[in-house]
Amino acid sequence: MFEAFVLLCSIYNPYNCVTMQDTTGPHKDYNSCYNRITEMTELANNNIEYFFPKKYACAKINSSDKKNKLKI
Repeated sequence: MFEAFVLLCSIYNPYNCVTMQDTTGPHKDYNSCYNRITEMTELANNNIEYFFPKKYACAKINSSDKKNKLKI
């Protein structure tokens, strides 16, 4: 299972960033997670002014471990 994340950063200060986390997952494979990231990136580009997608991640999650850590 994978969970999708997109890091959005300000065009004025690229160190001012926020993480966008998918609310439709988790996804059963990497490809479906990546497809969701593509959708999320497009949504961000069309709806969130002055921020750009800088990085993304499909984090593999373990259903028995609720404290997964993500490094983008």
